[in-house]
Amino acid sequence: MYGVQSANETRRRAAQTMKAKQYQIFKDVLFFDALPYIPAGIKQALSLVLIIVLVTEILFGGTTGLGYRIVNYYNLYQIPQMYAAIAIGGLIGYSLNVAFNAFEKRKIHWKGK
Repeated sequence: MYGVQSANETRRRAAQTMKAKQYQIFKDVLFFDALPYIPAGIKQALSLVLIIVLVTEILFGGTTGLGYRIVNYYNLYQIPQMYAAIAIGGLIGYSLNVAFNAFEKRKIHWKGK
């Protein structure tokens, strides 16, 4: 939403002046102006999803998964293994962030220009 709202007004009006239809303005102007904001939203969503999945596994007693392992290690007083599972969760989040940054740099090269 923020990407569409911050789209270049001059380009939007130029397309309207050239009698472009609404879907053409969206497809050719708004979409490309909003595109740099989409991966940022995806990165935020991935972080939240990872946290929500771990917390859900911890609170609602999953039988598999990283959250289950964290709770299981905690209950068995295997503290080093518990911290290792927490670190693995952090590494997964960091890896997803690095992968999306590489994707963004390669595919959305005009961001910030």
